[in-house]
This record gives sequence, structure tokens and C-alpha cells, in this order.
Amino acid sequence: MKDRNKIIFRAFIIASAIIMLVQTVTLVTHLDSHRYSGLIIAAIEIITVALLAYCTLHPELNRNYKFKKSNGQWNWERVTYAPDPDGMRYISAGVGSILVALLFFVIAGSRLWPDIITEERITIAIIALLIPFCTVYCVVENSLRKKSKN
Repeated sequence: MKDRNKIIFRAFIIASAIIMLVQTVTLVTHLDSHRYSGLIIAAIEIITVALLAYCTLHPELNRNYKFKKSNGQWNWERVTYAPDPDGMRYISAGVGSILVALLFFVIAGSRLWPDIITEERITIAIIALLIPFCTVYCVVENSLRKKSKN
């Protein structure tokens, strides 16, 4: 199961790398006066995808806290992540990488065609891409938490 999830993760990473390559080449070749802005967008995108994948696959690095009531008082309590023997976090990292690549693709499109891709359309695209990202992440983490309690 873990090997299958790693293969799916690699497929998502390869797909997002192809999207990034197409986006970067298109930006650099079509923006004569702003050639460096295309490279800056690509660098930010690569760093974002790398950090997202690394932090998803290594949840012990995350310092998440939640507000919980204990002994009649509300206190901040550190969230501990469930173990991942099946490699389900590979799926959430892969989906996250492809959705971040698509998000930056929309941003790059706004640099190429500012009259077609307006701020309103970028906002709609961001919301449309954040919903599946959050859904996949929550489903994976909740299923891991339920498995660890059993």
C-alpha cells in the first residue's frame, strides 16, 4: 500500500513539474520586458511545492496547536499527528503539489493575459483550488487519526 501511494505521489510531482516547466517557458518567452518576473514566480512556486511536500511527509516538524477545554479552563494543546504506516500522507502531498502548480499557473496566466484573467477570476480559482486541497488533507488526517485510535 505504501509503495502504491509513493508511486501516486511521484506521478503527481511529475505532473506538477511539467506544469511548472510549461508555465516558466511560456512566461520567459512571452514577457520580453518582465522576463525576470517569470523566473521569480517559478522559483517561488518550486520552493512552495518543496516545502509543502516536505512538511506534509514529515508532520513532526509542524507545531500545530488547538484550543481545548480541560479542567474547566481553555488551554492551548499541541496536536500530535497519527502514524502513517500506509503512506496516506503521500497522497495529500501529491494532491497539494499539483494544486499549487495549478494555482501558480493561474497567476502566471494573469501576467500573460491581464485583460482575460482578472482579479475576480483569480479569486475564484484560488477558492476552487483550496477546497479540494483542504478536503484531501482533512480526509487523510482524519482517517489516520481514526486508525490510530482503534
